[in-house]
Amino acid sequence: MLRSVSEFMRDAALTVKSGSWIKQKQFRFVVGNEACDLDSAVCAVARGLLLADVLEGSSVEKRVCAAPVLNIPRSELCLKTEVVFWFQDNGIEPDSFICW
Repeated sequence: MLRSVSEFMRDAALTVKSGSWIKQKQFRFVVGNEACDLDSAVCAVARGLLLADVLEGSSVEKRVCAAPVLNIPRSELCLKTEVVFWFQDNGIEPDSFICW
């Protein structure tokens, strides 16, 4: 299933926030570097999307999910201006970020 990055981020955030991921057969969190610089954040999202598409498109049951995690507290997200700017510039809102 091909989907946009913004759809993937929104769906992953909703799955995690709702707690429905607990019912999944398998769930993968893709965690970026604790520096949460732009390349780390983009790589976590890209790897999460790739992993989700590979797992969901395989013969494995559809109850397999993956979600990218920005490895910082949400309260520190405002300090990562380049990360927030780049994602917003590419149509991805900060509400769809999963932070620890």
